[in-house]
Amino acid sequence: MTLLMAMAITLATAMAMAVALASTLLMAVAVALALAMTLAVSVAMTMTMTMNSNSRKAIELTGEFDFERHVFGRGDARTIIGSLEDGTIVKGRAIEGRLETGMPYRFYGHWTEHPKYGKQFAFQSFTLVAPSGERGTIQYLQRGPGIGRKRAIAIWAAFGEESLEVVRTDPRRVAEAVGLPEGKAIEAAAYFVSLAGLEKVTIELADLLGNRGFPRALAEQLLGEFGNDAPNVVKFNPYILMRFRGVGFLRADQLYLELGHPADAITRQAYCIHYAITSDREGHTWHPATVAADAIRQNVDGAAIDPEAAIAHGIAEGLIVESSRFGGRWIADAAEAGQEARLAELLVAAALEVASARWPDATSISLISEHQREQYSQATRGHICILAGRPGSGKTFTLAAMIRTLGARRIALPSRWPATGSRCRPPRSTGCWVSSRSTEGSGSSIITIAGCRWISLSWTSRA
Repeated sequence: MTLLMAMAITLATAMAMAVALASTLLMAVAVALALAMTLAVSVAMTMTMTMNSNSRKAIELTGEFDFERHVFGRGDARTIIGSLEDGTIVKGRAIEGRLETGMPYRFYGHWTEHPKYGKQFAFQSFTLVAPSGERGTIQYLQRGPGIGRKRAIAIWAAFGEESLEVVRTDPRRVAEAVGLPEGKAIEAAAYFVSLAGLEKVTIELADLLGNRGFPRALAEQLLGEFGNDAPNVVKFNPYILMRFRGVGFLRADQLYLELGHPADAITRQAYCIHYAITSDREGHTWHPATVAADAIRQNVDGAAIDPEAAIAHGIAEGLIVESSRFGGRWIADAAEAGQEARLAELLVAAALEVASARWPDATSISLISEHQREQYSQATRGHICILAGRPGSGKTFTLAAMIRTLGARRIALPSRWPATGSRCRPPRSTGCWVSSRSTEGSGSSIITIAGCRWISLSWTSRA
């Protein structure tokens, strides 16, 4: 019996050890599976990030331009649908004359599928590229200073496939071969060298701006203003893009961060402040300087926030102005503050003039209260009519009643009246105003009613 019990205990112990070993193995397998899954997810995320990164890069399409099928718009907004020599359809913005028949171009963009016309290449930018073959080279050489078609043919006859390289690097040899003045040959060499540099620059700009939501005409505008140095200018200060139409702070700031610039730089803090005050929707021009710290904190983490240095930098860059004239310390967008000051000067000048305005008599205006009639009479004594009061006091209603009176007299009225929106009627505003005289340089909307000049004013009670 004792022996049987000992054997049973030994067997039970062995079974327990086997179960424990199996459990350990299962746990090890589970851990291994978990690690494998984590690694797979990590790899998938890395591949996704790589694909997303690569998707930002514009696709290149090179071909000889044939003709423009359709043209829409003008100037910088001029959009073409054109064909390449091989029949490929391209579409995008191109200033008139920039795409020449028979010339080779490299387009940067992406493929699209039109439901009716099929596959098309939508380009954001393009550049002229060095040609190959007799026809393309002769066409390309004609662009050079002093080189017409006749000399271009002669250059090809003399140098063949090496024509462009010889023109770029050995102007004296070209001058002797085709009878071109040496000065013109040197000028032509510099021109074609600059075109080669332009191709490289265009590729850099396409990588910088492609698929980031920037306006299509931006690359060409940058080349026009900064030339071959455009990519370096943008890389050094992406916020310079805000000078161009269609580029706001958020898009420029995203590029700034993607290029690896420090998130807490004083320059960025200054632009954060400027963005906060220019995106205000309450109609104010001047803002308490205390908004600077909040504006920076919304975009910059950490202890490197320095509102004072950021404001000083914004003032130095011409983004911001400050004032203490209204009690306390105030900051404003430099452009808006300048417009407001100019408008104030015009108001003061008009107030000193002798009134000759043909305002409707207060007694002829119906539906307004006696208080409103009294305020209207006082407001229309001179050239400038200012109806002041709290929101809801009837400023707009009084003006509307006056317009109805003019309409009843069959006086021609404009088809559209500038509504008193948020810029004209901010919370705590003092009202809207009209004028019977010309006001230039104020940036305000102006219409004429019954021989009087009417202007919608953007102002704030804080001013």
